[in-house]
Amino acid sequence: MGLTQDETPVDLALLSSRSPGAGDPLICLRDSRTQLLVPKEARQGAPSKAVSARARCAERSGLSEERLLELLTVLRFDLARDAPGT
Repeated sequence: MGLTQDETPVDLALLSSRSPGAGDPLICLRDSRTQLLVPKEARQGAPSKAVSARARCAERSGLSEERLLELLTVLRFDLARDAPGT
């Protein structure tokens, strides 16, 4: 099953005024143009800090790593900016 039942494209974003943590093994792979972690994150091979962090995220979210990667192909991390209207 995909993110939608009818395969309608989705636009998901995590908006935050906080800057990304320089030492975060996943966020440091974020593409500054697209704001996506994938494809860079998906190319990380074991053993790496990113793979370990991805496994922890999957476990804590109740998703398989495959489902988490599916989510990360559309989830944008829009960081270090003011919220609209502020």
